[in-house]
Amino acid sequence: MPSTTHQRPDLDPATTRRLAAVAARLTSGHDGERLAACAAIERLLAPRGLRLGELLEGLAASRAEVGGSPGTDDDARELLRRIDASPWVPGPWESQFLSSLRLWRGRMTGKQRAKLTEIAARAGVR
Repeated sequence: MPSTTHQRPDLDPATTRRLAAVAARLTSGHDGERLAACAAIERLLAPRGLRLGELLEGLAASRAEVGGSPGTDDDARELLRRIDASPWVPGPWESQFLSSLRLWRGRMTGKQRAKLTEIAARAGVR
């Protein structure tokens, strides 16, 4: 059963480094390498009583607590509304980017959310 507590798990630095190294293989173009990476991640987490889903939930929750990218499209659109309502005046690039997001009907990418978060910080919006 998945964890309902969204606390970031405490992992020692060595385990964190090993997880990062293995996770890099998840972007491989080879299915077997990605599958092996998933199995390796499970082997690293199991002795610590964790599953990958719980680790990701905890990381997402801790990122939100420190002002990371909005977690959902609804969160991102709300952030966009707050930027629009602020007195901040965007530059030409920001203005074009924000206009494109206002018209965007698909799912926002992580890169779009991260850029929106950067713009919000410049606008003094949380």
